[in-house]
Amino acid sequence: MRLSWNKIRVRAKSFADDWSDAAYEKGETQSFYNDLFYVFGKSRRSVATYEEAVKKLDNRQGFIDLFALHETLTAHLFAAAKPKPRHARAKK
Repeated sequence: MRLSWNKIRVRAKSFADDWSDAAYEKGETQSFYNDLFYVFGKSRRSVATYEEAVKKLDNRQGFIDLFALHETLTAHLFAAAKPKPRHARAKK
């Protein structure tokens, strides 16, 4: 069932309020994404997998935090994290 934009907006506001003070990345990542997909009326299991194994450009093993099937790759960082500039991460 497709959600109305109004329902998505209400859920998004609630999601933002619930997660505004999140600080523990490792312990909250999966809950965060489950709640995010709920905003759009989707179960995470129907559209994404956690910790997808990948081979890095330097041939080492790595993991994608969340792989949304046929959609996007994500790296989950909380506000306290200081990510490298995007171009620096892409070269690693």
